[in-house]
Amino acid sequence: MSLGSGYGLSKYGAAAQTGKSLVWASEMLARYRHTYPKFTQWQHDVVTQALFDQRIESVVGWPMAVHAETKRRTVLNFPAQAGGADCMRLAAIAATEAGTKICAVAHDAFWIAAPLPDLDDAIATMTQTMIRASNVITGGLDIPVKVSAVARYPQCLGDVRKPDAKGQAMWNEIKNLIRGGNLRAAS
Repeated sequence: MSLGSGYGLSKYGAAAQTGKSLVWASEMLARYRHTYPKFTQWQHDVVTQALFDQRIESVVGWPMAVHAETKRRTVLNFPAQAGGADCMRLAAIAATEAGTKICAVAHDAFWIAAPLPDLDDAIATMTQTMIRASNVITGGLDIPVKVSAVARYPQCLGDVRKPDAKGQAMWNEIKNLIRGGNLRAAS
């Protein structure tokens, strides 16, 4: 309810998500608005200003056009999504300039590469770079960063996942085919 309220969750959505009645959902949303009046006012102001200006911008100036048909939820979602994108852009630029090798960006995560002796330092540097970027974009809030996976040679992504993980059986089959040289050319 709390997360959904931040994005304009309706009583219908709340009832559907929780399996509770419309009356219960309406009451919970009213309690939320009563408990967080400044946030509720901020939401109203963001939507009103965006409709008036016919645009909304991220912290660093990335715009989105807003018109009469733009959904309220879209406008309410924009600051969080655009702020996250601003954090990722800033972190990617700073990390690249610092010499970190970024292999891929996946929504709110980076895949980086470094020589094995330097990998732990590279991970620590990337983590701190992401935290500093969050601090700049939020105006002082350090958003924590979690390292969710580390793959070291001779491991690869398939080797670090649990045996019953989705796709693991296919990955093992491919590795076995490669090791055994039993690959056929595609025609």
